[in-house]
Amino acid sequence: MRHHISYKGLDKKSRMEIDTLVSQYKDHLARILELWDTRDVSMRGLVEKHTSRKLYRFILHLHLPRRKVLSVHEEGDNIQNVIKEAFTELGRKVDRIKSRVRNEHLWKRKARRKLLRSQKQARIIEEKTPGKEPATPKLWFGQIQKWLPHLYDFSRREIIYLQNSNDLSPEDIQPDELVDEVLVTAFENLDKKPEQLDLKAWLFQTAIHILDQEVEKSRNRRLTISLEEVVPDKNIDENIYDFYQPDEVLTIEELIGIEEHVPQDEAEQLLKMQLLAQPALAQLPHIWRRAALLHHQAGLSIPEVAMILALEEQKVMDLMNSARDFLSERIRQGDVEMETDLRLILKTCIRFTSPASLVDELKEKFSK
Repeated sequence: MRHHISYKGLDKKSRMEIDTLVSQYKDHLARILELWDTRDVSMRGLVEKHTSRKLYRFILHLHLPRRKVLSVHEEGDNIQNVIKEAFTELGRKVDRIKSRVRNEHLWKRKARRKLLRSQKQARIIEEKTPGKEPATPKLWFGQIQKWLPHLYDFSRREIIYLQNSNDLSPEDIQPDELVDEVLVTAFENLDKKPEQLDLKAWLFQTAIHILDQEVEKSRNRRLTISLEEVVPDKNIDENIYDFYQPDEVLTIEELIGIEEHVPQDEAEQLLKMQLLAQPALAQLPHIWRRAALLHHQAGLSIPEVAMILALEEQKVMDLMNSARDFLSERIRQGDVEMETDLRLILKTCIRFTSPASLVDELKEKFSK
């Protein structure tokens, strides 16, 4: 493992002593870096002595492949203790990274989703609805297939908004994964579906519940592992490990566009409105945005939206009015001649259709 230590305010003798100490800790650190080729790892540090009092600062960066950099910063009046604490903390951070890599099947989204899907599929034909004949997967899918386009559109749109607001990251969940999990989870929990809620509303309620769980997991994961800092370094290789497969990054620009059926004279003003409205929608409180999406895009009635969100009907209308007022304020800042119409914004924007590969996969899964 390559390493370089810089010094400020220290004489030659002190530097030599610190070099010896750092080399000892470096050798120990190299032994716990067995997941990486040490030729692809480097370490850089700075030891600084205060000019007027006995205080030492040690800043250490460990460069791992893929431009991952673990950084520690320690201060104290005893340089030996400062160096020891810095390497101890760096070792803890390395152990956390190793834990993530070794538990790839748990934290790496695509692999974990595949495992969960296979486990659920093994149980799926055993599910029953109380008081009724067993609900077969094939019958279930036949009943809900017509709503897949709406469900996929809502899923992709909401994930884009959540990624744009940093509530989710690309590796957390993708639209096809969400739709897959929604169908399986909704089928498995048919006995928990409120009687007054139809199957379409049940799917959307399940999707929102799963999304909320994903947001919470993502927040907790980032709080727990907030130790990866990207530091540009032209000397560090950018190796991509076999376990690394980048997830699709969804952008707010995907949402900006006008459906072809909109008259040309309206399309230009609507497009200007979309350019301002879509980023603003990502900034709305989740429940405001979801109330509007469920009603204006998914075509659910106010009573259905109220049941899905566990709110009073008047509260749902209040939330949509708040969303409209927020968007109106943002759109007013642009050169848009049309009056802000939340329904029109959501009705005329680009719609996402469920990929044929996803539909085929779901048909196969629910074919028994």
